[in-house]
Amino acid sequence: MIAPNGKGREGRGHRFMQVQERRYANVVVLQPAGRLDHANSQRFQDQLLRALEGPQGMVPVVIDMAGLEYVSSAGLRALMVGAKRAKGAGSALAVAALTPLVREVFSISRFDKVLPVHDTLRAALAALSDDAARAFDAA
Repeated sequence: MIAPNGKGREGRGHRFMQVQERRYANVVVLQPAGRLDHANSQRFQDQLLRALEGPQGMVPVVIDMAGLEYVSSAGLRALMVGAKRAKGAGSALAVAALTPLVREVFSISRFDKVLPVHDTLRAALAALSDDAARAFDAA
């Protein structure tokens, strides 16, 4: 589960996952840290869908995976639901900065064909919005 206090910690045999949310111009960035697995995938999916469905309608979202240690099939499903929602609404969802293990999971599952994968957060922002890239550079 995602820790309600925003701090990653262990509990009941499950590792909590921390997710930071930032905005660069018109793009929301989610930064999960820890493991995205069956224990927390539904809460992550809910947070992802809320991020996509901003107050003024659908907004592009980048998931910065630099802090993600592992993603299971349940985590991939959460990403698939977000990708379908974004595509159906004419928005965008991309991932960036995959760790080696997560990159391997994406490659084996061919998930790198489902979502745009970028080497860096800056590259993902630039692909989605010039304004977001400029905001990132200014931060």
